[in-house]
Amino acid sequence: MAILVLYWPLPLQLNRVLFSFWSDADRAFRVYMEFALGQASGVWLDSWLFPYGEHLFYLDANPVLCWFSGLFFSVFPFLRPYATGVFNALILAQLLFTHLGWYRLARFRGVPAAFAGILALSIAVLSPQWLKNNGNFSLAYTFLFPWLCLALWKANSQEKGTRAVFGVAFWVGLSVLIHPYLGLVHGAFAALWMVFARPFQLKGWWNAGLVVVPLLLFVLFLSWSDPSYPFRTREPWGATDNQMTFVQWVIPAVGHVNDVLQIGFGDFGASEAWEFAFIPWSIWWAIVVVVVLGWGRKLFGLLPSGAWLSALILLLFSSGVFGLTRFSWLFEVVPFLKQFRFVLRFAWPMYGVLAFSVGLALYGALKTVGGHRRYIFWVLVGIPVVVEAHGQIRFLREIHMSTPNVYSSQNQSEQMKGGLALLRSERPAALFTEPFLFEGSLMTAGENSGELRRMAYVLSVLGETPLIGGILIRPNEEHALATGGFSTEPWYAVHPDFQRALKGKTVAILYSEDLDWNLPRWKNRKPFKAVDLDSNFRLGLIRAEDWMRVQALPVVAALDSVHLDLMDDQKYRSAPPFGNAARLVSRNEFHVVLDTVGLRSGAYEASVWVDARRGNSVNGVLFVEEVNQQGEGQWVAQANPARSRCLDGGWARCALTFEAKAGMRYKIVLTAYDFQAYQFGLNRFMLRPVGINSGGKFGAYQMWNNHWQKMP
Repeated sequence: MAILVLYWPLPLQLNRVLFSFWSDADRAFRVYMEFALGQASGVWLDSWLFPYGEHLFYLDANPVLCWFSGLFFSVFPFLRPYATGVFNALILAQLLFTHLGWYRLARFRGVPAAFAGILALSIAVLSPQWLKNNGNFSLAYTFLFPWLCLALWKANSQEKGTRAVFGVAFWVGLSVLIHPYLGLVHGAFAALWMVFARPFQLKGWWNAGLVVVPLLLFVLFLSWSDPSYPFRTREPWGATDNQMTFVQWVIPAVGHVNDVLQIGFGDFGASEAWEFAFIPWSIWWAIVVVVVLGWGRKLFGLLPSGAWLSALILLLFSSGVFGLTRFSWLFEVVPFLKQFRFVLRFAWPMYGVLAFSVGLALYGALKTVGGHRRYIFWVLVGIPVVVEAHGQIRFLREIHMSTPNVYSSQNQSEQMKGGLALLRSERPAALFTEPFLFEGSLMTAGENSGELRRMAYVLSVLGETPLIGGILIRPNEEHALATGGFSTEPWYAVHPDFQRALKGKTVAILYSEDLDWNLPRWKNRKPFKAVDLDSNFRLGLIRAEDWMRVQALPVVAALDSVHLDLMDDQKYRSAPPFGNAARLVSRNEFHVVLDTVGLRSGAYEASVWVDARRGNSVNGVLFVEEVNQQGEGQWVAQANPARSRCLDGGWARCALTFEAKAGMRYKIVLTAYDFQAYQFGLNRFMLRPVGINSGGKFGAYQMWNNHWQKMP
């Protein structure tokens, strides 16, 4: 009943909407629908990252829910038109199971049923983890933690608790099958609690080992089931991004209180930590009430010390207190930490421990208050909880209601249905988009338009056409480079894997209505058949050979008013391959490629080639700093090699344009970030006026505007 009231009128529209418009949600729904429609099973999906495929767990897409849907809709196929509604209903149903978990835990602690119910509902709806339902659904399984705590409490309160220990292991195992990070957080919390319960006994350490067995088994399962396991990037972007800060932990992220704070103090800044790992204000207020009523000293004694110490250690870890840069070896030993990043999620157990302890303390304190004073304190605590819960639910409800269920024919235009009919009749080998839809933590990313992405997923699933690219997590390094190169400029050959997979076939392209067909990259690449999908997008068919045909570089005049640096004139002047001898730059080093004065006023293009072969090495920034006569500088342009339109083998061409002003000094700088100490290479830098096409011959190579092609 509480769910119906809190989310009204959403429960009546579960099959009419997708619960979020973010890329994580689009990916989750797309994978789920494949299983629901009987197009996928197991852990390997050939419909992703054509022609390679992708592992379910690296798509971050609710594996347990996907497997359930595959089984459920195979038994009840007539319910497939309501598959989205089932997904949404199960997401909301988690509140019920979360409530039951905290309720059982409160009853286990001897709390009366009425107060236990209120406490359980409050903890469930205020959980910052629940806000992950704005798109990353697999991390929002809030019901796991209270049931895990109940199992831990039972396991450590019985002398012969081996069976209860296996109950703890069950919840850890279920967590890791939903999302590896949930498994890590819950596994670490459970293991620490087991150790602290009996720190000087072998049994405590033995039990801790038992509860992490599911994590070890999962690593073995992942390495066995994933053919790309040895080749996934070992240096993904953002492994230690968004650590917690004290301010982020104590101040709410969304809701009415946050709205008021922004009026007085401005926005504290948006980040993953800011949005999803905080303690609600109503809990801090409840602590004040508990202290006023004289129960402050008892607050930390209501739960076993092992629970508090475990939550505290994980909170400190999520905050970077232990120095993640110095302890980076832990990210190698526990690959999930590195592959799925955002260690701030380890702050979540502290919310559960603190909130439950405050609830128990409040119950104990209110028992000492009689008459009308008890009702006054009830109101003083209850109103902030209701107000804050309403703010968070409002935040989620607006997101949930914003996107129609595009997998339903009721929300598809006749033009969209015509596009699906085209795919079903022509049976193209694969589908790709323009702008190219690809994003992974290795090196490359497209524009990632939400409308384009969602439409591509619907066409791929309902049209049963594999997708080239997609929003990925931690792809195979070689596959990521090859896929990024599929949509490169036409002067470079696509990877041989694509040439073999697409020989003699047709590919479908989803593209913007205002695509400029006069650009060089579209010469000889126009679709031979196309249909409108709506006022913004079209769906066309292109012969794969036309798309993959390599064009000759334009023949142009010699260099004119252009700065060209091959990084090592002695080695590369006659025949400049990229090679391993390119200039090496250390991590976090600001490498000044060019520092120049006296540029004429006007637009310039700066471009440099960056080695993409060492996982994530192009996760950097090329920027232009404009420095005035007083030595004051500001960035006037920047670009990321990860968004390169041009890949040649394992190298990416990073380019940007900027407006030069007379009398200013310009520094063109390349830097890479993240804590790893590996070096990356760069080569072939060019600065040219935009109005000048420059080129020439260099040994066996021909160059045009810093594009290079080996002459036949």
